[in-house]
Amino acid sequence: MKQLAIPFIRIFNLYRDAFGGLSTPTWMLSLVMLINRSGAMVIPFLSIYLTEKIGLSKVEAGYVLMGYGVGAVIGTTLGGQLTERFGHYKVQAGSLIATGVYLFILPLLSSFVGLIVGVTTLSIIADTIRPANGASIGYYAKKENVTKAFSLNRLAINLGISIGPSIGGWLATFSYTLLFITDGTTCILAGIAFILYFRNLRKGEDADREERKKSSVPVRKAYTDIPFVLFCILNACFALVFFQILYTLPLFYVEEYAVDTTFVGYMLALNGLVVFAFEMIVVHLWGHKFKVMTFVIFGAALNGLAYLMLIFTHSNALLITSMVLLSFAEIFAMPFAIAWVSNRAGEASRGSYMGLYTSSYAVAHIIAPLAGTQLITYGGFDLLYGVLGGFGLLTALGFYGIVRAVNKPTLLQEDT
Repeated sequence: MKQLAIPFIRIFNLYRDAFGGLSTPTWMLSLVMLINRSGAMVIPFLSIYLTEKIGLSKVEAGYVLMGYGVGAVIGTTLGGQLTERFGHYKVQAGSLIATGVYLFILPLLSSFVGLIVGVTTLSIIADTIRPANGASIGYYAKKENVTKAFSLNRLAINLGISIGPSIGGWLATFSYTLLFITDGTTCILAGIAFILYFRNLRKGEDADREERKKSSVPVRKAYTDIPFVLFCILNACFALVFFQILYTLPLFYVEEYAVDTTFVGYMLALNGLVVFAFEMIVVHLWGHKFKVMTFVIFGAALNGLAYLMLIFTHSNALLITSMVLLSFAEIFAMPFAIAWVSNRAGEASRGSYMGLYTSSYAVAHIIAPLAGTQLITYGGFDLLYGVLGGFGLLTALGFYGIVRAVNKPTLLQEDT
């Protein structure tokens, strides 16, 4: 019995160490995002709400959902600019409260044009929090734990996203209006929790911002930082490939393997489980042993290989292996990419850097479903996964090219 207990003790200690060393504000930021994303119930059921409840056609619903993607691009870009001007505290508090209030209003809209405007506006308001939250994590994280702090925040968001839809599906059976009210309420509760904890800590942020205004040191601008702009373009390419996990991979499971939606749910749950179980461990064990961009390059390569392997043979084991590779592509690329962005930006321009970086994901969300379905239409799943595989590997080469061409320490900066 004692021999059996030793491995469990070692595993417990490993996870304890992986989650250790983080500042209290970092934990609070993650808790706020967990509350917020646990209530994120409207978006997963928006297409059903628009077609079944409102009566829109699938084409009309598609335009409304596209509006959400356009709003995300605007919101993340605007959020970055607002963060630099007003600070990450005000932007986060304002976004959470305003999103909650707006969700109470959205069910009152029923016309096609009104819903496009309404959903786009919702996305703009809701997504201003993303760059502000990223800037806040970079500000409050200990320098030696920047990547770990971003990983914790990602885990909180992913855990919340896994909770929200399950509750939302149950609420939708009673009333879609109740869905909007619950989502709005959790946004406001998250906003209140954020304000109560950070209202005193914001004084330090305000003082630092005023001090930077007096400084004569030139501030690096995100849009004129060519290596960073190229990095964001490549990140959008990475995301365009990775997001097929949401848009076309489920179709592949159903059409090519003749499985039901339960199997699809299990496969997507596997992704969340792998990320939840291993991301913090990877960051803890390897984060300081390799350069940050090494992880990003490797993650981009895995992203392409995970799809490329689906061409060659059909088996459930292959599907599981591909999903595990996709999960590790996410683990290697995403937390280290945002940590690199935070390190490169510095305090004065972290808001605009985070805004441009997060907008690269929003752009990918707009392009990914259209590009994926068009490739399936013209050449089937083999063409899709051949293109995705090649595109993923080229993206990895692109990240490597940035490092080689610029050859600056900041591009290879470790997680310090």
